[in-house]
Amino acid sequence: MVYKAIKEIGRGSFGVVELVSDEKGRQFARKTFVAPNLPDVSNDDMRARFEREVRYQNEIDNPNVVRIFEADLDVDPPWFVMELADCSLADELRADRTLGGDPRKPLFDILAGLESIHAKGYKHRDLKPANVLKFSAADGTIRYAISDFGLMAPGSGVTSTLTASNMGGGTLLYRAPECAISFKRATVQSDIYSIGAILHDIFGGGAARLPHVELTVAGTVGPIIQQCTKTNVRRRYPNVVTVREKLYEVLREEISFSSRKRRRW
Repeated sequence: MVYKAIKEIGRGSFGVVELVSDEKGRQFARKTFVAPNLPDVSNDDMRARFEREVRYQNEIDNPNVVRIFEADLDVDPPWFVMELADCSLADELRADRTLGGDPRKPLFDILAGLESIHAKGYKHRDLKPANVLKFSAADGTIRYAISDFGLMAPGSGVTSTLTASNMGGGTLLYRAPECAISFKRATVQSDIYSIGAILHDIFGGGAARLPHVELTVAGTVGPIIQQCTKTNVRRRYPNVVTVREKLYEVLREEISFSSRKRRRW
């Protein structure tokens, strides 16, 4: 398939994302590798990480994980084409941190996507609002899906020289404390810490916060955020299913959001 570049719509640590159209005029997002020239990290290693992103993302068939349509990893630079999003969750939070007063759809979509990632034995390691994309279907239905698998790591029993090199480090305000010590320590519970940080974004009144600390807010969601973000990994929820169950219990009732005055961490 031949794609025509229309404009740049995003740029990450080792890739640029463009709006493109195919021969039928359908629009997609194309991510192309761009060598970042980081100190102590070879461009070959970064290209291998880019290729790993495509491979891992392609393995997960779930509507809450961004779908890849086509890729060419043999050309220079390599690229892949994925579905085109309306915006990111980060964009929506900048406009309205309460997400219209009902954040259940994005939250449960994120948890569904993350559960499918963990079921494959992977950890995302960079879960944050900017890596959650919103899609609108022709019938008006909305779907959120997890993207940006460049830092994703295999689970136990699966080797990865890129993981062993401890390249990258996640995003400070969403990164679990154990990953600050060593990125190789990432577990399923590291992604659950990131879920807690996203919950704090939504229910915490838009406050600035310190990285790598236990978080909470006033109201019924506070204890869930607190357990998601325990600094002791073993005290966090054991899996995504448990987080979903706890959230469902409190969000099926009236949803409340903290103000700045009531917030604490």
